[in-house]
Amino acid sequence: MNHNQNKGGSSIPGNSAKFNSAAPPFPSSSLKPNTTTSTSSTSSSSSSFNRFQSLHNHMQHQHVPPHHHQQQPQQQSLHSISSNIERVSNSLSSLPQQPNQPNGTLEISFQHFSELLILLQNTQLQIKKLVQYQEQTYQWNMKHHENMKKVIKSFNNLNAIMKQKYQSPDSSIDISNNNNNNNASSTSVISTTTNKSENTIAGDKKPSKGNNIVYYEKNQQSKDLDITYHQRIMDCYRDNDPYSQDLQALVENIDYNLFMELKEKSIKIILPIILLWMKETNNTKISLSLIILYMTFEKYPAMFEKKKYRELISQFGTSLQHLEESHIIDDLSNMDLFPFTFTEYNSLKSALNQSHHQQQDQQQQQSIL
Repeated sequence: MNHNQNKGGSSIPGNSAKFNSAAPPFPSSSLKPNTTTSTSSTSSSSSSFNRFQSLHNHMQHQHVPPHHHQQQPQQQSLHSISSNIERVSNSLSSLPQQPNQPNGTLEISFQHFSELLILLQNTQLQIKKLVQYQEQTYQWNMKHHENMKKVIKSFNNLNAIMKQKYQSPDSSIDISNNNNNNNASSTSVISTTTNKSENTIAGDKKPSKGNNIVYYEKNQQSKDLDITYHQRIMDCYRDNDPYSQDLQALVENIDYNLFMELKEKSIKIILPIILLWMKETNNTKISLSLIILYMTFEKYPAMFEKKKYRELISQFGTSLQHLEESHIIDDLSNMDLFPFTFTEYNSLKSALNQSHHQQQDQQQQQSIL
């Protein structure tokens, strides 16, 4: 790739990244160079939403569950093994009959022997690959099983909360299969009927058709029972190591609405993960990490100034500089994975550089002391 070639775009001041303004893949509010700066919170929210939405659309086209990746290699390995065995068998069968040889031995040429040896070695390698695929499939199934256990555990915890909340003396859950009227004292009624019946809630009568499940709730409190994305991050972090696959998968599925549920404590957990992604070779993860970093800068700008985060933010500045020097920012732009305007990117760089310089000054002062 020629990184010096300008494809109709403009360079970001201070670095080599380019923008193709002719056909941006993301919404124009995210990629096209803006000559005016908008202070509208609505416009900013829309732009941020588009970043996440467009990137997830890009990820959906690339994501395939692990077991789907393994099916085709396994079939190829089995086919290759079968083919090699058949070729060995045909090769041995084609040897000329030599009844005069003692002890039933056969004489074959060195070339013929080498061909058979190569076929057997290839078969051995294919069997080894097949065993590896089987092991990977087993590990994936075990991990899936563990994840399902966690889901069931979370569901049981939620069920316990619901029982405690709705089975108090002031409320009730009534599940019945009869033709009589079902009465609830205050909060909610779940009623299953086989014929037409009447469900009375707090003195109000509502009709219920047969074979339907009807849920009436006087006071809607479902939001109190929802587990926010912030809490899911906190729970996953508590139950796993800081860089666990479960936690990374949870972060990888983030979108704009989920990000807005985060708090400073959960963002503090996410930042080391996206810093790790910025050092990887996965362009999609690098793009997602940049989006999360910029959204953090928008929502919690004070985090970039706090002393306790200074070292971490400084590492982001170093990583971003490396991405520019290695032309990865160029690649993201050319691959339509760089969802920033000039102003946004430069403001993020400025904040990172400021934190980086402050960290360097602090280290120099400590070395003098």
